[in-house]
Amino acid sequence: MADSLGWCAFSVIQILGTIGVMSQVAWPVFVIFIPVTAICYVFQRYYIPTARELARLQQIQRAPILHHSAESLTGAASIRAYGRKDRFSKANISLVNNHLRPWFHNVSAVEWLCFRLNMLSNFVFAFSLTLLVSLPEGFINPSKFFMQTSYSCFIFAVYTLITNFWWL
Repeated sequence: MADSLGWCAFSVIQILGTIGVMSQVAWPVFVIFIPVTAICYVFQRYYIPTARELARLQQIQRAPILHHSAESLTGAASIRAYGRKDRFSKANISLVNNHLRPWFHNVSAVEWLCFRLNMLSNFVFAFSLTLLVSLPEGFINPSKFFMQTSYSCFIFAVYTLITNFWWL
């Protein structure tokens, strides 16, 4: 939990620093930045309850594994004496498989979020490049434009990182 909170705080500081640099160099980027931040927030509000519920289910599925392991260790001599190793081994595998189901769905939810944020990033990037190519020469300074574009790609990556660690 402390590591996740540290990474989240570090990511927020990175975003604020990037926004500070971008506001000094090119303030019109906030015309795109504010709606994109709102869209990322909507994705996050949709993702976080699902991720919390899946983490809760994963923790619930862990208790039977621990109980079965403790039970097996205390009765290991009796299990071997009566030749029931296979039954306890199959029960353990079944419990581990039940524990991995919520984990798989949790990984799928993370991929769902990353896919949407990457698509949003790609659309903004494609729109920006199309805008740069279609505007008359000299209208926008290309070096500032590409700096803004590279920073915006960085911001999307940090948004994804914050969203993945925020619910923990």
